Amino acid sequence: MKRIKLVAIIAALIAGVGIYQLLKDISKPQEVPRTQVVVALVDIPKNKVVTADMVALTPVATEALLPNVIKDPESIIGKVLSSAVYTGEQITINRIVQEEQTDNLSYRVTPGKRAISLAVSQVSGVAYMVKPEDHVDIVMTYNVEEEVETKKAEDSAKRDADAGDSEDDEAAEGASNRAGSEEEETGEPETVTVTYTRYLIQDVRILAVDAVMSESGLSEFTTVTLELDPEDVLKIINADLQCSLRLALRNGRDTEIQETIDVDLSYIVGKEDTP
Repeated sequence: MKRIKLVAIIAALIAGVGIYQLLKDISKPQEVPRTQVVVALVDIPKNKVVTADMVALTPVATEALLPNVIKDPESIIGKVLSSAVYTGEQITINRIVQEEQTDNLSYRVTPGKRAISLAVSQVSGVAYMVKPEDHVDIVMTYNVEEEVETKKAEDSAKRDADAGDSEDDEAAEGASNRAGSEEEETGEPETVTVTYTRYLIQDVRILAVDAVMSESGLSEFTTVTLELDPEDVLKIINADLQCSLRLALRNGRDTEIQETIDVDLSYIVGKEDTP
């Protein structure tokens, strides 16, 4: 009987030790696997450019990670978010605006540049063969009122010759010499319209044709949207109201800006003065 009691006591002690150890293990904090991911330090609105002070790497329980969560802060700095992100929220790749995939034109405009649309025809638009991401030159044709000196129409030599049939050859020769001198004299200035053509802006990026921004473009369109410096936007608007504009398509590898001159008809035909 005593032996049975001893065995029971020993079993109870063993069970007590086991239960104590189990309770101790349960109460001991468990180490949760964590992963460093990018989270927002502040609320970041939609379309806001992300800066370094807005995000940070933070350890998050691995089992709580969102799909496609960003783990490198450098990959998001300078990017724009497609939707708002709130403080402490994990930032995923799909929240970043992909410029080549978005239909929002503002994301495609280079910082510091502006987008402006220009009406074109089949002729001025290079037979509808320009496409988004092509580069073109903008050529302007305009009229200028200029004053030119006119030559006297009188031909004294002929007049003297007609009036002096009875005079000798020496007198006729003298009249001819006087006529040559008089032809060099000029009359009153005359106002004429001279048409000039010049390169207005070179190496301009096309953002869209009509509302299409994909490089496949359109077979026909009525407008092209150009990316320009702010000052060039003013030039285009003014020139479009008063002049004739055409596009000249460039080779995609050609970025050289060439020195050019204003050309009029007299330059084309090789004369110093227009007729």
